[in-house]
Amino acid sequence: MGRKGFKFFGIEKVASGISKFLTKQWFKLTLFLVVVLSGLAIQRSIYADPTFGLRFVDIQTTGVLDKDQIVQWSGIKPGTNIFDINLKAVEHRLLRHPEVKSVRLTRNMPNRIGLFISERRIFLQAVAGEKSAEFWSMDEEGFVIPSPSNQIRLHLPVLMLPELSKHPLEIGMQYLDPQFKKAKELISAIYENDFLHFEDISYIATTAQDEFEIKLRSGVKVYVKENFDAALKKLSHFQELFKADTGSIEYIDARFNDVAVKRKK
Repeated sequence: MGRKGFKFFGIEKVASGISKFLTKQWFKLTLFLVVVLSGLAIQRSIYADPTFGLRFVDIQTTGVLDKDQIVQWSGIKPGTNIFDINLKAVEHRLLRHPEVKSVRLTRNMPNRIGLFISERRIFLQAVAGEKSAEFWSMDEEGFVIPSPSNQIRLHLPVLMLPELSKHPLEIGMQYLDPQFKKAKELISAIYENDFLHFEDISYIATTAQDEFEIKLRSGVKVYVKENFDAALKKLSHFQELFKADTGSIEYIDARFNDVAVKRKK
């Protein structure tokens, strides 16, 4: 015991404590290095093992994309170690193509990659005018996608967008006009009714806020607004006028409570 209130340790005890501490730290460091080096050795053996070389790409798609084309877009090379394939990079490469809506990839041991693609489907065809030869195919989100044909397909909706004559769209662009959402609602309502079909419709066009003109191939124009299901239900009572002898009908207006039929003079 030294001075009153103080206790002194011998130098041997201090040295012994330091030695034990360093021994423990060296043991932990050695163990850590063994684990890391073992992991690297295992990783190297896996990457060098031809068993894990890619032999199969299992492709599922919701549409008509060619599987060879999908593999080409993905950039995946046969024989590449499946653990060396960056799945996120493959996903990004595929999403560059406007036909592809979403991608899901999996590594399947020992030598397969699973690839599921959700394709964008044509929801409508947009034209700048009634006699316009050019058209743009769009999906439900308004993305412009390549068309498999150079002609308008009669069984699909045609939406007239006059502004496209000055500002044409490009593949991959998204059309974000607020009226597009309303046009989608009208198109969906037409799909769900049982008397009016897109084979009978030349085009759909916006006439005012939330109001649309449906031009029938018979020449008759039909006007609807907002509550499209209710409007089509009212129009179902006049469906004979859609196919009839159309020369006498100018338009049918279902924008108000009562349906108005305008006959030509």
